[in-house]
Amino acid sequence: MFKNPGNKIKSWAKVLFVVLLIIGLITIVVAGEAAQYSPEYIANPASFRTALIIVCIIAYLLYAVLAYVGCLLVYGYGELIDNSKAINEEIDEQKRSVEMIRGDTHYIFSKLYRMDEHAEEKKGPAEEQPFVKREIL
Repeated sequence: MFKNPGNKIKSWAKVLFVVLLIIGLITIVVAGEAAQYSPEYIANPASFRTALIIVCIIAYLLYAVLAYVGCLLVYGYGELIDNSKAINEEIDEQKRSVEMIRGDTHYIFSKLYRMDEHAEEKKGPAEEQPFVKREIL
């Protein structure tokens, strides 16, 4: 249920958009049919019908744009969740790489440190050594 929430939110945003469009269409049709019983329609049916059709189309287009913007925000939220998850995975991978490099560097410096100790034993004082004694990180 809680796995992959970003994709689920994005899917629900798409479904919600379609449902809102259907509800808006039904609402506009019902309002248009109810307007036919008004006194203005009875007095002048031809011009009222044309005006009603234009108003219904404009109202539905406005409703569709608002539904799209609302669902776009929900979809964008799902996209943010997916992207933050991908960024987190990338950061974890880079941390593992840094830890691996740090471990290799520690190993290399410990080898150099041992080489310095052996060189000191063989050559004598530290001034004559080709390597400078390094501290391990």
